[in-house]
Amino acid sequence: MVRSANCPEAATLGTAEALAMFCGLGFRPEAGDFHWETPFGTDPGWPARSYEVASPDGGTRCRMIDASYLVERVDGLWVLAIDANVCVPRDGARDLADPAGFHDPTDGGWPAVLRHRDHLLLWMTDVAARARAGGKHLVAFSHYPALDTLGGVSCEEIALFGAAGLASRAPTVEVAAAFADTYVPLHFSGHLHVNDTARHEGAGGCFVNVAVPSSVGYGPGLKIVDLHAGFLSRHLVELVRRRYMPREWPADMADFVGTATMADLLARLGLPVEADSPPPRGIRR
Repeated sequence: MVRSANCPEAATLGTAEALAMFCGLGFRPEAGDFHWETPFGTDPGWPARSYEVASPDGGTRCRMIDASYLVERVDGLWVLAIDANVCVPRDGARDLADPAGFHDPTDGGWPAVLRHRDHLLLWMTDVAARARAGGKHLVAFSHYPALDTLGGVSCEEIALFGAAGLASRAPTVEVAAAFADTYVPLHFSGHLHVNDTARHEGAGGCFVNVAVPSSVGYGPGLKIVDLHAGFLSRHLVELVRRRYMPREWPADMADFVGTATMADLLARLGLPVEADSPPPRGIRR
């Protein structure tokens, strides 16, 4: 814990102290997990989950915690939490217990990950390959977007007003290409507090970045993720059953489809039902 010299009552928690407050959220393995790992293995201790980061001129170095993890708490669902908050020491920094000795990670985002945590990309590539081989649903999360979810507006804003505000936080094309090369298919991000989706398609691979709005902003927002197979088929069935049939079908036909079996339909059409056929299933799902 680092206290301010000007205001001793104010303090900044260190990474380890802050993460200790989030027990039960996946940062450490829990009883009942089907699988749990970090980019460095399966040791949950913070010393085993650290890496060296250098200042831009390379003169100041320190070890920092990488809190990324992969967990399977629901059978078949892999949640990949990527710690993209990269704290880089400033050139000439001497007191590494002083937050002022580090660049603000808010201004770093995924470009800083590429420069200082490239071990994450190798790990993500390996995780994605194992997920595909094992038939797992893989969903990745990080604080920062890996695509410009504003659809290029950031570039136009920079041209007019310079790199300031939201535009300065837009990820680069290099970030998109590097992320695509990992073959992680789905990534959820925050940071910008916008509700939007961006898709990248390239030679290396394609992925979707879903920007999630803030749950405490105005207005608040959230996302509901449905990873079941056959979504479009189910959506079409419900669209016909709930919208078009009540509006456009005669009532007796709509009632018939709502309760009839395939055998009833065959009988209505004058077609035989084979004796050795499996029991007919209902028309409705």
